[in-house]
Amino acid sequence: FIALIHSDKTDLEAKQEQLEQSIIEVFDTPDMRSFTYRLHAVLMYDGSSGSGHHWAYVWVRQTSEDEGQWMRFCDAEVRKVSEEDVFNDRTGTTTGAGVYALIYLKGLLEANIDRIADTIPQSLKAFINQDNQSHAKEVRNYVNRSRNQEDMISRDSSSSSPPIYKDAAEPDETTPTLGSGMRYLGTGAETPMSKKATILMFEMDQVQSDDYRILQSCVLGIRFEYYLAKVGNTSALQYLLNQHVDSERLSDDEPLVIAPAARQDPQLFDAYQAFDNFTQITALFSAGLECMLQNEHARGLEYFLDAKRKEAQWVHGYLVSTEIRMATPRAEELSRVDKLLTYGKVCLQILDENARNKVLNVAYRSRGLEDAIRIAQQALTLVGPENVLTDPFLVRLREQWLQLTESLTESLEGPQSELLNKLVMIYLNDEFVSPSPPTSEGSAETFVGGPVPESTVEHVLPRYQDVVPEGGETVRDTEVEIVLEEMLEEMLKRGQVQDAGGSATMATQAVEPVWKRYRDAKQRVDMQFRQSLDETLHG
Repeated sequence: FIALIHSDKTDLEAKQEQLEQSIIEVFDTPDMRSFTYRLHAVLMYDGSSGSGHHWAYVWVRQTSEDEGQWMRFCDAEVRKVSEEDVFNDRTGTTTGAGVYALIYLKGLLEANIDRIADTIPQSLKAFINQDNQSHAKEVRNYVNRSRNQEDMISRDSSSSSPPIYKDAAEPDETTPTLGSGMRYLGTGAETPMSKKATILMFEMDQVQSDDYRILQSCVLGIRFEYYLAKVGNTSALQYLLNQHVDSERLSDDEPLVIAPAARQDPQLFDAYQAFDNFTQITALFSAGLECMLQNEHARGLEYFLDAKRKEAQWVHGYLVSTEIRMATPRAEELSRVDKLLTYGKVCLQILDENARNKVLNVAYRSRGLEDAIRIAQQALTLVGPENVLTDPFLVRLREQWLQLTESLTESLEGPQSELLNKLVMIYLNDEFVSPSPPTSEGSAETFVGGPVPESTVEHVLPRYQDVVPEGGETVRDTEVEIVLEEMLEEMLKRGQVQDAGGSATMATQAVEPVWKRYRDAKQRVDMQFRQSLDETLHG
């Protein structure tokens, strides 16, 4: 009997060894040896189903020359660990705890870490640099505001209570005016509602117009109190808290529970109307950002253009309506024109690059030129036709297309020459037709109701400089180029240029493409200017 048991044990051990060898040989094949995979991360879990804690061990290498180091990432704590710590971690005493995933990295990728940055498009790099600069500026402004407010609070030694916001002029008790300026006061009786209003005003004084809380208040429509605090409508905020919010349900982080009757309250009508109109702009702005994240830059640009039109109407309503000014005394702080220009130019640059790539391909040349014409019209709508000769971003787009025409002159077929001619004329502002706005419900409404003339809409917008420069490049490097451009603009307006000999000649007939006329005129003016400059310098 013992001999039989020993025989069975021997057979089982032999079978076990055979199975283990089979497991090894499953991966020991030529197709499984094409690449080397190295353990890159170990994901850990401590707890039971539905509750517990996660952390990870990750092999970190910053450069190809860096030998690497195991790091333990656990919430906000990151520290170096040894390889023994990783492989000897026996965390977990319950079922399912311990290691729950292993991540391997193809060895070939390790040598390409330094080349990852080369795969990032230049337009995205420019966008990231601009966003970093905006963030740094926002941090500096926040620090400066905090210091100023601390100084103001410290000067008030007569009271230990925090500063509260209060209307500059007390409203009439019978007909309260919901909207006015605000100022800091060091004293005053505090109630839970007034304290909440002070906190909200202080918080919103620290953030920009694209802060997530502002977007949340407008996109979701659940943080009306944030909107009122940001626009400085302290009367409406105090009235809302006192009349339509239960003091027993106040919370520091949760949205206020506002009674449905607040929307029908005549004292809050103007504030809610302003909020609803601004919500439409925010929804378009947010939709454009979503499209950018999904690489749908054409749709994103349409949303930004629509938002720009609505914001122009909003500004117009603010300028002409006393009720709206009273309801939004600090409305200018919510303007997103600069943000719309920034993101819109990123979309334009990517779309324009795609159009140029199509034009370089003979099979897609006509389609590329059609796309470029539409993009040029959208660029002028975004930046403003009046800035076509001065905005560095538009100037750069125009010069890139003029340079491209040199290599396409002999290869254009059929209507392609006319398309190219139309494109350059748009960038010279000789032929500009504003693209049709994307259809969206309520796009013709103004901030206070009623259409706004297009001329009015364009002129109430401030002019901005280019905010997406290409690294290491300038459009006009010297004073000479500035003078040349001004001289050329004046001569083109008169319809004549001077040749190198000094005789006045009429510009080439209209049948010649305008880009050729522009190039030739610039060369003649360049030569004439340099001759005049040489005569002046050498007497």
